[in-house]
Amino acid sequence: MEQKLPEFNSPKSTGDEEGKTVYLLGAGASYASDFQFPLMEGFFKEEDFNSGNYPNLKKFIDKYFPSVGFSVLNLEQVITMLELSLDQFSNFGKIPESYLLDARREFERYVLKKLELSPKKNLCSKHSILANKIKKIDTIISLNYDVIMKIALKMNKETEDIVEETESIVYPLSKMRVRGDYGPIWTKEKRGYFLQLHGSVDWVYCPNPDCWLHLSFAPRESVYGYKETDLDEPCFYCGTQISSVIIPPSMNKSFQKYPRIGILWSIAYREILNANKLVFIGISMAESDYYLNWLIKSGVLNSKIKKSIEVVNRDKNICEKIKKLTGIEPDFLEDFDTYINKLKEYDKIL
Repeated sequence: MEQKLPEFNSPKSTGDEEGKTVYLLGAGASYASDFQFPLMEGFFKEEDFNSGNYPNLKKFIDKYFPSVGFSVLNLEQVITMLELSLDQFSNFGKIPESYLLDARREFERYVLKKLELSPKKNLCSKHSILANKIKKIDTIISLNYDVIMKIALKMNKETEDIVEETESIVYPLSKMRVRGDYGPIWTKEKRGYFLQLHGSVDWVYCPNPDCWLHLSFAPRESVYGYKETDLDEPCFYCGTQISSVIIPPSMNKSFQKYPRIGILWSIAYREILNANKLVFIGISMAESDYYLNWLIKSGVLNSKIKKSIEVVNRDKNICEKIKKLTGIEPDFLEDFDTYINKLKEYDKIL
C-alpha cells in the first residue's frame, strides 16, 4: 500500500521552490512547550502574592480588577491597564499615583520569575523539531516574552544565523552593527529573522528619553536565567534604572517609548508582505491586539504574492477570525502537539 505523505514542506529544502514561510507564535506555543508556560489568562497565581513580594502590584490588581478572580485574570489586560494608568493623558491630566511606578516594576519582576528557564533545562524538544523544519529564508514572529523559540533556533546550526542577524538589529550597540554604516537594515536578501514584537525577558533598555542609549536594547547576561536584581542596575551612561522591554498588546505609545521596537514591526510587515505561507501557532487573535491585526491585514492585502495559511490552535474559531482579516481560508490543525507529531512523521518517511 502506498504511504501518503503529510502535507508539509520538506523540513530542510535547500532550494527556494517553497518560498518564504513566516511562523507567528502565540502564548499557546509556549504553553504547549516542555515547560508549559502559562497562557495570558490565568498567568497570575494568588499564592504568589500572599508572600508580600509584590505589594504594589497586588494593590493595583485589587483596585482595578476587584471582581476578577486570579484564575481568570489576563496578563495582557493588566499590563495594558498599568500602562494607561501611568499615562497622564489617560488619567485626564492628573499626575499618576506614585505607587503605580512600583507596581510596574513589580510586574516586570513577576513576569521574569514566571518565564524563567533553568540553565540545565532550557531546550524544548517540540520547539527543536520546529526549528529543524525552518529554512534560512523563513521568519519567526513571536508575540511572547519568553525565549523558548530563540534558544531552539540558536541550538540549531541551520538556524542560528537567523538569531545572530536579528540580534545585530536588536542590540546595535553591543553587537556593533556596521553593515553599510547607516544603510537599510531590511533587504530582500534570502534570509529570515526572529522577531519578538512585544518585547522579551532577554532585553533591557534605558527608559530615559534624553539618554542616547534609550534608542537601543541591550541583552541580559544570559538567555537561560533572569535575575530580579538585573532591574536594579543603573544605565552606565545616565544612571537611570534600567527596565525590561515588556510591551502591552495595545501598543499604547510604545513606538515612542521603545523606539527600536518600531524597526522590528517594520521588518515584520515586509516579511509578511514577501511570504508565500503564514503559519499561526497558538495565537488568540485578540481584538485588543489591534496593531497585530493591522500588521497581518496590511501585510497580506498589500502583497502581490499569493499566500496560503495554516492555523495550529485548539480553538477552530481562530480560522474564522483570520479569514475575515485576510480573506484567505486557512488550513486547520488541532494543536501544537499534532503539528509537531506530523513533522516527526514526515522526517521518518523521508
